[in-house]
Amino acid sequence: MSMPNPGGPVPVNPGRRASGRLDQKKLEEIKQKAEALLKAAQGEKEKERLAQPYTLNWEPRSSVNKESVCGGFTRERDWRVGGAKGIGGAIIQKVTRKFAEVKEYDRISGLWIDMSDSRIDTYVTHSSVNATLHEYWEAWVVDPSTGQVVNGDGDAFALPSIIPKEDTDPRRTTKGAFEIVGEANFFPGLTEAKVISFGFGVIAGHPANGLLAKNGAPAFDKKYDEYWSPIYSVKSTWDSDFSLVRSCFADVYPK
Repeated sequence: MSMPNPGGPVPVNPGRRASGRLDQKKLEEIKQKAEALLKAAQGEKEKERLAQPYTLNWEPRSSVNKESVCGGFTRERDWRVGGAKGIGGAIIQKVTRKFAEVKEYDRISGLWIDMSDSRIDTYVTHSSVNATLHEYWEAWVVDPSTGQVVNGDGDAFALPSIIPKEDTDPRRTTKGAFEIVGEANFFPGLTEAKVISFGFGVIAGHPANGLLAKNGAPAFDKKYDEYWSPIYSVKSTWDSDFSLVRSCFADVYPK
């Protein structure tokens, strides 16, 4: 039996070298698969975040809701946004307002005379009616750290009594109807700066009452031009004739 020469070269096992190359290849494949799985998991997480069921609802402030003579009313509610924490956004509401069949009593002729929107604005001197403003948009910013509305969490629909002065005897002054409708939507990730870039701003003496607002359609990016929901409306009807109930009746839809 021959013995290897201790001083000679040590033979290399070709199988071991090949095996080493194969292991390295497997490691690279495992690494690539792990990276692909991680990327897929991150993609699914992002999809899940984007598909998060954001909700927009409200609760009525029953304690401050009131009605007064000749169409006057106040209806307030608090916004409730779900799923906005961590991303924030903005609530944008389209508001439409309309007077219908409004008449004033002419004490000289004893007749009821039609009132235009501009006539309503000049007739009422104790408050601003803005009867000629039929449509506008208003916005609330939602803080990403809390998921709650930043600039006041409430919304108010209101109309002053359609009488000349606050102390006017309301009997046989005006009659008619008024309806205000709000169509709102929550836009996740929409910042205040972006809302302002759409043309929103604070307008003095505006029904939005200090909120970011815009008269006329905003210049929305295409992705924000979505269906408006939910819908909230208040309709007020009144008749100040002697023979009829003089107080306003204002109803909210949906209940």
